[in-house]
Amino acid sequence: MRAANKVLDPAIIYGPGIQNYFSMQWRMIVLFFFLSILACCQMFIYRSFNGLGYLTEFVTTTADISLGNMGFSASVCSKMPVDWEHRTSVTLTISCQQTTQISSVISSGMSLDHHFPDGLFDANHDCYVDKNDTRLNNSYEMRQFRKEAFDAKILQTCLGKQTCQVEYQFYEFARLPPSLQRLNTLLFVQTACTQTEETLESKNLWGLVAACTGLAMCGYFWSTIQYLLRMDKITARLHDLEIITVDDYTAQTRLPTGLYPDFLRSQTDLTSEDVPIQRFTKRMIETIEAQLVSDNLTATQAKISLVHFGFNNETLLVKLEEMANALK
Repeated sequence: MRAANKVLDPAIIYGPGIQNYFSMQWRMIVLFFFLSILACCQMFIYRSFNGLGYLTEFVTTTADISLGNMGFSASVCSKMPVDWEHRTSVTLTISCQQTTQISSVISSGMSLDHHFPDGLFDANHDCYVDKNDTRLNNSYEMRQFRKEAFDAKILQTCLGKQTCQVEYQFYEFARLPPSLQRLNTLLFVQTACTQTEETLESKNLWGLVAACTGLAMCGYFWSTIQYLLRMDKITARLHDLEIITVDDYTAQTRLPTGLYPDFLRSQTDLTSEDVPIQRFTKRMIETIEAQLVSDNLTATQAKISLVHFGFNNETLLVKLEEMANALK
């Protein structure tokens, strides 16, 4: 039964290399299982901030569990066409990230829609009025724009909020009546969305936890790989000790000087068809097998499968090395 179990041992059937391979595969599965758990902790931290929650229709599952979902300060552009003919007011909607709130007005104004003739592209595209842009600042729309009153109402209504809607009557931001206005007018504002001190402290704390978790994952992966490299060498040695191979029954010895010449002199019946080294090898095998049995080293008759003779060329190699060094 014990012999049968050894035959079924994969290390016996396929060798220690395959055994080490399957062992490594199992350890890598365990490694990446724990790494996945740590990665899930990181993704849970990112998801808990829900910074991209205001973009529900655009945010994918992967973005929802990414670092960007922790939120960040940004400027938001809001604009709305002004219908001078059919309405008396216009409503602007400002939406910041979930982790930010409206803190200030960066720029605001009126401009012609760039899709129409004479429209100014930069202002209504970026929601920003460049003070050095004389063409825009001296335009018909900007000269009648009530900037102070416009900005003051936004701050009064939206300061500290994440999402806000502000309704303006025409007279609150335009000095001239609707009858004197051009139809392709846009009202725009750029606001700053910033994070509070409490949000920043929480973000820094949990960001540090996520970073330390990433470092722990790197350290765990590196130490596991180093452990596998060292254990593979030990495991290969243990398998070599457990498995019986030809190398386990191979011995090496040095023949006494003159043994082979003495043997040849004792072989008086050699003919031209005989090969002296083959007869010497046969005699060596018979002598070793008889010696093993007589010394009780084996319970059964020992068999020698191969005897190989070689020369010790260490002295020759040393001389060649000395000659090479002398020629340099």
